[in-house]
Amino acid sequence: MLRRLGARVKHLRRERSLTQEELAERASLTSKFVGEVERAESNPSAASLARMAAALSVSMGDLFEADPTIVPVPISTITELHEKFQALGLVLAGLAKPEPEVEPEEHETDATANHGRNNNRLRNHNRKL
Repeated sequence: MLRRLGARVKHLRRERSLTQEELAERASLTSKFVGEVERAESNPSAASLARMAAALSVSMGDLFEADPTIVPVPISTITELHEKFQALGLVLAGLAKPEPEVEPEEHETDATANHGRNNNRLRNHNRKL
């Protein structure tokens, strides 16, 4: 938010062909502070924002450019959706069945199982010949 505010102040200042020093003088602020606001290095008070807005001949609201990606949603809607997603998660968890584990026979190891499969392949190959 501070970056957008700083970018907006800088845009409005340049649009009016003002230097940071000129804006600072008009707003009774320091040019260092105006630079920090523009670089989002400072969190200005409401009073400082009101001074900058007046110096730029805009309303305080004009310093905050609307963000098209933010859509206001009532808290009741967010709470309702949260509850529905939790309920859905419980339903989905109930549908998921763990896959049965396949245990190898006690006397058969991987090496002997592979050896047996290889012998079967050789027998089938020899039959074809």
